[in-house]
Amino acid sequence: MPRIDGVRFARAVLILVAIGCVPARVAAQPPQDYTTWLNARIDSVVAARIQQRSNTNQTQAPSASSSGMSLVDRTSAADLFGISVNLPNQPGAEGSESRTTAYAFTATPYVLWALLKGSGPLDPSFYLGSDLARRFGLSVTFDQEDRPSDRLVTVISGKVLLLDRGNLLDTPQRDAVREALRQAADAYRELSRSIQDLLWEEVGEERGATRVEFINSLNQGAVLAGVLDALAPDDRRAIDRMIERAIGEVVSLRDAVRESVLESRRRPELSLAFTSRLVDGPGDELMASLVFDYQARDRLELTLNAGFLYMDAPIPTGEDDYGAEVAGQLALQLSPDDALVGRDPMTFSVAGSGRWSTELDPLYRLQAKLAIPIVEGVHVPVSVTWASRTELIDEAEVRGLVGFTLDTSRVLSSLR
Repeated sequence: MPRIDGVRFARAVLILVAIGCVPARVAAQPPQDYTTWLNARIDSVVAARIQQRSNTNQTQAPSASSSGMSLVDRTSAADLFGISVNLPNQPGAEGSESRTTAYAFTATPYVLWALLKGSGPLDPSFYLGSDLARRFGLSVTFDQEDRPSDRLVTVISGKVLLLDRGNLLDTPQRDAVREALRQAADAYRELSRSIQDLLWEEVGEERGATRVEFINSLNQGAVLAGVLDALAPDDRRAIDRMIERAIGEVVSLRDAVRESVLESRRRPELSLAFTSRLVDGPGDELMASLVFDYQARDRLELTLNAGFLYMDAPIPTGEDDYGAEVAGQLALQLSPDDALVGRDPMTFSVAGSGRWSTELDPLYRLQAKLAIPIVEGVHVPVSVTWASRTELIDEAEVRGLVGFTLDTSRVLSSLR
């Protein structure tokens, strides 16, 4: 059996990801009047924030990493860039020593598409209209194999989202959000007045009409379209920030949005993942797997992985090996989820995995992990993992790890 060609595999993954850079085109409809436009903009901001805060976006190193920070993969990747650092673990099995730091970098073609189109990647309308580009994810991890080999390991992983959660703000949820916002009349009037003031100051004053005439003219679709086209990018971002502040401060609206988030997360997600684990010498691995995410309860998440793998003459057998691997994880939210703003909830998860192959003994692993949110988009995961054997030695091992993950899209969204 020929060895896995890592260069060819990486090239194939990049070609597959490049295909995803062409998102489905969504025809932009001209606004009918000011109220219709404002409601549509609120819908876009809410829907985009729900997707950007998805609990299935993976920034940690893939499960194929030797560090073992996570036993399962998630269905999606970070929208822009994700960075994960696993600090050297403490000695586990007798005679073992601490390992080097592992680094993982994740991204989607969406960021390239945004650069190509010259659009802000966090603009809600552009974000929602580029769904296809966000269905593909790619990660590269640099790690070290278990002792005694100490070989450097490069893990290249690509995934495509086959089944997503659909429209996260469909008609019943959208109506609930709008009704909650209307009930908070003072906040809605203040929001509308602030946006009208901005439109008047940035565009209306230069047109010679009075403020009242200008505000009334916004109910004419053609006039409103011209005003919106005249806005600078900073003005559009300022409008979005006004909307985000309004929907984050009104309690009734936050409850409605939180219910919308929970309703959307009850829909399952399914992705197809391909992973190549390249080492310096024999023992390269290639794996194809299905990844499933589901919100089993309001605070309980279920993740399942199942795949087939091929190993090129792994140590110590020296013979080509074929096998299968399954893994599952239950994650419990320990603190409330603010839905659209603020830090993610703290989560505690338990996971297990099993690997069976034709040449090597079975490998079983159990893990407990606590994910501690620092600020929005930044987490510190702490895990303890038991393995029935290491990659190279038939000896049980207990390993503790502390890591750091950063989702740039989440951090940038919180700073807007």
